[in-house]
Amino acid sequence: MSFPGIDSPPPYRVAAIQFEPTLFSKSANLEALLRLSEEAAAGGAKLIVTPEMATTAYCWATRDEIASEVEPVPGPTTRRFAEIAARPNTLQWDKVHELAGEISAPAANDRYRLLLDIAHDYVARRIRGEPEPAGMMGAVQNLSGLAVWVEVCEKTRRSAELADEWNLDRKQVILNLFSALHEAA
Repeated sequence: MSFPGIDSPPPYRVAAIQFEPTLFSKSANLEALLRLSEEAAAGGAKLIVTPEMATTAYCWATRDEIASEVEPVPGPTTRRFAEIAARPNTLQWDKVHELAGEISAPAANDRYRLLLDIAHDYVARRIRGEPEPAGMMGAVQNLSGLAVWVEVCEKTRRSAELADEWNLDRKQVILNLFSALHEAA
C-alpha cells in the first residue's frame, strides 16, 4: 500500500532458498544452507529466506525425537546466519523493524522525534562534508553524493510531516529512513 507523498523503500534483492534437508544430518544441512546463504548474499540479496526446519528436516514423529536437535534463539545456528547478516553493507532489517515497532507508537513520540532529529543531524553533517562519526555509515566523498544526502533529508522530513498530518503509521517513516540512509552510504 502506498500513500501520496510517502515513498516506498527502494527495491532490494530477495533470495528464497529452495532446499531439501536430509533427516538426521543437521550439520550437513546447516553447512549447505550457510553456503547457499553466502552465495545469495554475494549476489546482492538483502533478505534471505530458508525453508522451515531446514537444518533438521521435518519428519519427526514426536517432540522427544527432535528434542536433542532443538536450540535456543539466539543460539549456535542463528549465530552462524547472523554472521552473514552482520557483514559490511548489510542492513539488519530485523533490528530495524524491531526498533521501528518500538518507537513508532504514539506513546513513544519523544523517542520517535529524537530518532528523526538524530537522523537529520547525521545527514546535515554529510551535506556539510564533516568527518564521519565513528560507527556510522560512509561519509560523502564528492558533490554528486551531496545531492543524495539532501534528497534523503528532504524525503524523510516530508514523510514525517505527512505521517503526522494524516495520522499514518510512523513505522513506515522509520523503515524508509533506514533504507534511504543505507542506500545513500
